[in-house]
Amino acid sequence: MNRDMVQARAVNLYVSETGDVQSFAMEDDFTALDVWKYDTKNEDTLYKDSDAYLTLYQARLDDAGEPALADGIPQYEESGKIFTFRAATYKDGQDVAATGRVEPDAGGNNPIIKYDYDIKPIPNTLQGRHYYTEKGTVRLEYLPVGSYVLVETGNPEGYATAEPALITIRDTGHLEEIQQAEMGDKPLKLEVSKVNAAGGKEVNGAQLAIYPVDESGTVSDTPLVLRQPTAEGQYQDVTAQWTSGLDGRYTKEEEQAGRYPADLRQGT
Repeated sequence: MNRDMVQARAVNLYVSETGDVQSFAMEDDFTALDVWKYDTKNEDTLYKDSDAYLTLYQARLDDAGEPALADGIPQYEESGKIFTFRAATYKDGQDVAATGRVEPDAGGNNPIIKYDYDIKPIPNTLQGRHYYTEKGTVRLEYLPVGSYVLVETGNPEGYATAEPALITIRDTGHLEEIQQAEMGDKPLKLEVSKVNAAGGKEVNGAQLAIYPVDESGTVSDTPLVLRQPTAEGQYQDVTAQWTSGLDGRYTKEEEQAGRYPADLRQGT
């Protein structure tokens, strides 16, 4: 069996009592894996400009032939590197979805939706290939059955690097199942509190801001601007400056404008 293929299903043969040459077909299938990279906070596909680069390695095996683990993390060696690719973003999925169209199937009977995929080869494989899908994933096809490690080798700004993930490609063809793998990126966060030195209570009304510092130690003249995901693949720019002690405080104006939580009562 070709290592890039899965084992074909058994085919029942019926030989007729005839002098004609009879023929039978056994179709080879191949593996397919969808890799989804997402934001752990909003549980959505990484948005545009949040480029994450992933590298696929062959998993290092222990003496029993199982994937080797160290403190629960799958192990790999640089010599087992297969290739590096950019994870799909929300926009990548939208771009592919925009090519969708309805066409008849091969038999001309049932309508199916087809998309235009930008298919590229997977280096260091016999016939592996990969492409972005309309679901905002990267599909890897024709990977040999076995164990792999997916490593984030380039994380987007504002996110922590994800831990390596163990991936097992089963002997299951894509006609039966598109196998799934996912890797979440956690947004970096910083908690800042302005407190009274005597009592340790939050100081109300202090004007605070965060200023970026370059590699030479020079402080920027303008506050840091954070790019926060909003919805449907978009971002909003938020300046990192605020007034301390205002979290949880609502004014009469906010109450009149309907921005006062209905279940909030004085003293709660």
